Amino acid sequence: TVIANNGAVQTTGNYKFGPSSGTFNAGSYINTPDSALFAFGSQPFTVEGWVYRTTPYYNQGIVSGRISGTIPINLWTHVAFVGDGANLTVYVNGIASPTITNQPAWNNSTGILYFGKGGDGDFYGQLDEFRITQGIARYTTDFTPPTEPFPDIAC
Repeated sequence: TVIANNGAVQTTGNYKFGPSSGTFNAGSYINTPDSALFAFGSQPFTVEGWVYRTTPYYNQGIVSGRISGTIPINLWTHVAFVGDGANLTVYVNGIASPTITNQPAWNNSTGILYFGKGGDGDFYGQLDEFRITQGIARYTTDFTPPTEPFPDIAC
């Protein structure tokens, strides 16, 4: 179950893969209830999706307060948070960020999962095509971001 809060809405005006995306402004976010599904522990995982920032503010929370290096404004940018069992690496448009390399930042978190909000600050813009993969570190070196929507696979 995903819950929209404080004006987070689905809009059709700007999206990476149609027909819509989630739109966030000051204080708006979506969240899921707390769940053991997000307690990755020492297992591999990947959280990835597309981000379109509309303001130049720094430290905008994308997923549960995790930020990912420099993300340009007014441009769709692929971000991937990849845990390989020991390290957490953030990729921006397929390029590894050297600044976050510690998987315990996400370990054993059974708390609420937020999109568009976090301790790092509010997100302004659109989020599209996010997926969470347990048990697989999808990217371990630089890569080319996806060019089409993710397949609809139940996991």
